[in-house]
Amino acid sequence: MSGTDAIFYNYVASLRAIGVGKNWKIYATLVAFGVLKISVALISMRLLDTVGRRPLLVFSGFATSATAFALAVAFAFATDAKGHARIQVPVVALYFIYVASFEIGLGPGCWLIPSEIFYNSIRMRAMSLATFANRCATVGVVGTAIPIREAWSWSGYFAWFGSTCLVGATFLAVYLPETKGKSLEEMYAYFASLSKATSRTDLASAMLEPSASGGRGGKVV
Repeated sequence: MSGTDAIFYNYVASLRAIGVGKNWKIYATLVAFGVLKISVALISMRLLDTVGRRPLLVFSGFATSATAFALAVAFAFATDAKGHARIQVPVVALYFIYVASFEIGLGPGCWLIPSEIFYNSIRMRAMSLATFANRCATVGVVGTAIPIREAWSWSGYFAWFGSTCLVGATFLAVYLPETKGKSLEEMYAYFASLSKATSRTDLASAMLEPSASGGRGGKVV
């Protein structure tokens, strides 16, 4: 819902729209984005284990949304001041902030969290479903990006993704539990207590159910 795939698939076109015409400048920033993504991902690995999953993902969601809205405002002026370096530099800088905001939490978190909340008996199927849903959402986001841009301009394009990311960040702030240091049994009990659909007997039985490898439930570290 952050729109990161669509935004970077259309990155070159967006820079052309504000008058960046030299290919080497565009490709240099793309290389820099790759370096930044790797660097922030390495930092995120440490922070996820120290700060925690929930605060980092919630911060990342709101920061990514805020940056997308900032890009919407910037493009409202940038397309009118096409070719002016004083507007091109802030736009590219906002792209770098967007990359860092996403990669510090949402980037790794969208794969980490599902692996820590599903109990062993359903983990394989649930992870497959989560991955399938992720890819379907990506297809939907990328497939509608160009029509949104053509209908609402570049400014509206970024405002739309800022809005969807804001909805996602709010959802995380309200519903995402902290999984750091929690065992799979504890996460099972947490979701069971929310739904109140599992009896104490069923819960105790499920918590004692051996994993596919023959052991008991694992612990999230």
